[in-house]
Amino acid sequence: MNIQEATKASIETGKLMVRKDDPFNRKGISEIRINPTDGPDCCVIHVVKNGKEVRRQRCWNPQAADLVSEEWILVD
Repeated sequence: MNIQEATKASIETGKLMVRKDDPFNRKGISEIRINPTDGPDCCVIHVVKNGKEVRRQRCWNPQAADLVSEEWILVD
């Protein structure tokens, strides 16, 4: 799905967004999960390695490739 569809679904379900075609995921470095909010932290990044969250970061800044990707999915 596109980023707008994924954002709406994430807000409705409470699940996090992941871009299947994310270059970091393909390289096996880590998985970047996004929690979209309207709060002061904006969109919160959850960095996951080997299935375990290792850190969170506030104020995700998407690149153009993130905005046009049709490969967004939701995860728990």
